Amino acid sequence: MHAIKKSSTLARADSPPLPPLPRCYRTFTTPDRLGGYRLGARIGFGGMGDVYRATHDLHPGHCFAAKVLHPELRQARFLEAFDNECRAVARMSHRNIARCVDWGHEGVQCPYLIQQRIEGEDLATHCKRKGQSIGQRIVIFLQVCEGVEHIHRNGVLHRDLKPANILVASHGRMPIAKIIDFGLARCNPHLNVPPTDPGGVALAIGTVPYMSPERAGEPPTGEDERSDVFSLGAILFELLTGTTPLAGVLRHDESIERQLWHVRHQQAVRPSTRLRTDFDWSRGGSRLSGRGALSAVIKRLDDVVMTALANDPTLRQSSAGELARQVSAAVSGERRVVPSH
Repeated sequence: MHAIKKSSTLARADSPPLPPLPRCYRTFTTPDRLGGYRLGARIGFGGMGDVYRATHDLHPGHCFAAKVLHPELRQARFLEAFDNECRAVARMSHRNIARCVDWGHEGVQCPYLIQQRIEGEDLATHCKRKGQSIGQRIVIFLQVCEGVEHIHRNGVLHRDLKPANILVASHGRMPIAKIIDFGLARCNPHLNVPPTDPGGVALAIGTVPYMSPERAGEPPTGEDERSDVFSLGAILFELLTGTTPLAGVLRHDESIERQLWHVRHQQAVRPSTRLRTDFDWSRGGSRLSGRGALSAVIKRLDDVVMTALANDPTLRQSSAGELARQVSAAVSGERRVVPSH
């Protein structure tokens, strides 16, 4: 269900066995060393590059994640996009964003990005494996909102927020969310030129179930912070219901063009309507685990989620911080959490 870009597992410490490299890459080799870093096993892959375990000569006890641009993409347009990702990550300094350690190139043919390696798992896997209650999931979601707010304050749009790009690490007994993969990030709103295929046709890039309607346009237009707010709304919807907002509408056997049409024109149902009866939120020991409390919280969150998922960006929360405040108000039981338009 992706448009052009594959999902990334940047810096994930416990990735399942990876598929073999595509045939077109097998004639290329990645150096064993990049700058002062020694590369180890490949631990992740994405649409822009592969990720390797790495160590530094001066810090042999520390392990890093090295993202290396795919050999086939080492041409001007993609080199610029990779450089843009490096610059975007380098701007960030926040506990909920994977930290940039270094970036550069080994000759012009091998650009790389070094980040801290996160000992954790993606958001969806973490929540399912831990059997977390709705309250515990919301705590992590609010951390994600804090990280996204920091991204926006630094003049960057992430543009590919989804559970696979949010890793959950442990800090003592507390889970810590870490946002990764800035491969589609945009630092300068004046450079919002959509990529094209060889025939010169503008393409939407991203992960369709979490993509905002304006990103799914032909070509994508009018993106600002509210596009990332939409993606946050889709993530929250999934944390509450176990499904993405347009599950059942988006079909794997449909063309990307048709899926993008659904994103632009369809509206998700309310989370309380979608909530699966076999989804057990009672595990995890949260004070919100009781059936009555759970039902009340989800109904209060309905309006917050649907506002974030509005097809018209002017109707959404104006920022990740505003979304977080409304979610917190809904959970705490404040009656009016979404202003009328």
